[in-house]
This record gives sequence, C-alpha cells and structure tokens, in this order.
Amino acid sequence: FGLASQNLVGNFMSGILLIVNRQFSVGDTIETNGVTGVVRSMGWTFIEIESGENLVMLPNMMVVNEMVTQIGHYSADNGNASAALKES
Repeated sequence: FGLASQNLVGNFMSGILLIVNRQFSVGDTIETNGVTGVVRSMGWTFIEIESGENLVMLPNMMVVNEMVTQIGHYSADNGNASAALKES
C-alpha cells in the first residue's frame, strides 16, 4: 500500500508540474520514453499519446523524469498543427 500511494502522489505532483510549466499541451506532437505521437489528454496522474493506431498512457513521473522533444505545436488560434522548432 505504501509504494502504491507513493507512486500516486509522485504522479500527481508530476502532473501539476506538467500543467504549470506548459512544456507541451494537448494536440502537440512529442517524443518521450521511446514514444512519438500526438498528446490526446493530460490528466493529474498520466498523459495519453496517440502513436499511429495505438493510444499510449504514460504515468506523469515517467514524462517528467525523461527528455521530451516537442516535434509539432498545435495552434488553438487556427486549429492547425505547425512545426515548432526548439532553439538549442
């Protein structure tokens, strides 16, 4: 029970970091933890990434603890995805 609650709290706190930092948002194309795809939802404990025909659910702690590459950024203004290059 202790380990399960520790993971739940860790994923919840990581979810807060993801939402507050706005590193990426729903509709963006990212690569993390060996998964490349479009972010379909961001919850308090996990994110969902659509990768091809698969829907991958990653715990927020896994996303926060690994490098995330933003490949495309969804523009809510015009509803289109546009390439967003991160400066190195």
